[in-house]
Amino acid sequence: MTTTHQPIEPDLSYFGLEPLICDTHSIVDVLFGLIDQHFSVEPDEHHRYVLSEQEGARLFYLAGLAFSISKAAQEGFYVAHDNERKAQGKEAA
Repeated sequence: MTTTHQPIEPDLSYFGLEPLICDTHSIVDVLFGLIDQHFSVEPDEHHRYVLSEQEGARLFYLAGLAFSISKAAQEGFYVAHDNERKAQGKEAA
């Protein structure tokens, strides 16, 4: 006997966006905390802020991660919005 497995459908509703939104909020919170920690102090005598390579890499990583997750949340929102409009159109028909 052959069994066919169907892939699990992703949650393409607004409720499926909650984890992405929470992750984005958390990452941005950490990112702004690091920015505040490093840039809320006076710069050196040459008007420069000095970060270690590791601190700079962490800031760039978090900024990129926040961007990619927020982009995914935005795309997910529009998919959910389109799905809701299509469902409302089917109900009206």
